[in-house]
Amino acid sequence: MTLRQVRGGLLAQCRSAAGDTLALMQPSVPAEQLAPHRHDDAHWVLVLQGQYRHGAAGPAHAGHVPLLITNPPRTEHADSFAPGQPLHEARFLCLQLDARTWWRWQQAADLPLHAQAQPAADTLVARWLQVLHGDTPLSPLALDELLGEALPAGPAEPAPDWPQRARALLRERVLDTPEQPLPLTELAQRLHLHPVSLARGFRRRWGLSPSAYALSLRLDLAAARLRARPQEPVAEVAAACGFHDQAHLTRQFRAAYGQPPHRWRRRA
Repeated sequence: MTLRQVRGGLLAQCRSAAGDTLALMQPSVPAEQLAPHRHDDAHWVLVLQGQYRHGAAGPAHAGHVPLLITNPPRTEHADSFAPGQPLHEARFLCLQLDARTWWRWQQAADLPLHAQAQPAADTLVARWLQVLHGDTPLSPLALDELLGEALPAGPAEPAPDWPQRARALLRERVLDTPEQPLPLTELAQRLHLHPVSLARGFRRRWGLSPSAYALSLRLDLAAARLRARPQEPVAEVAAACGFHDQAHLTRQFRAAYGQPPHRWRRRA
């Protein structure tokens, strides 16, 4: 299986047993032909050569090469190499995760909610190329190292505040008991806030509402479960992931991925 949904010609790749892929690629679609599109899986683009345009939060490409772009699952964008950039002169590395791997990391780290860009160190490029050109498949240990290097760096001394605590509480509930959502009123009580203040402040800090963040986590869990348990009925997946019923999961999944769960699983 080759990289899914990434616009580029494959020059070299290595894969994990789960289907995670690290690849060296050359762009194959000119900027004027690249329409906005959505990526179902999480992926990182590490630009090595060429002028690259992106809509992610962070510095523009012009000031630094290499550049690392973090794209969570279901990212919609029209990122491309700049118009006039000779495609044969451009190169990028792409690390693409299986839904199960992304969910495993959800249990260990605060993953990005939106696309982010950051300058990349030459040592990161060297490490990724070393793994790519190794003699063995992409091992879990090597993959974890790559992911640890790819996650956007936070503040040197993060100061805990209530938006961070609210996100942690929502994430904790979905990880532990996804079938029991944390109501906004209960979350507000635990943080000693008015629900309206909580909702406004959470959206201002993270760019989405508390319920939308919890929904994104449950969708990540559902995608991981659909991949890991191909014979499990969709109705059981819905119940285990905190959706009211199969219809509720199907409606939300279709809105996020563009197709119903059973079709997405069959294609995956």
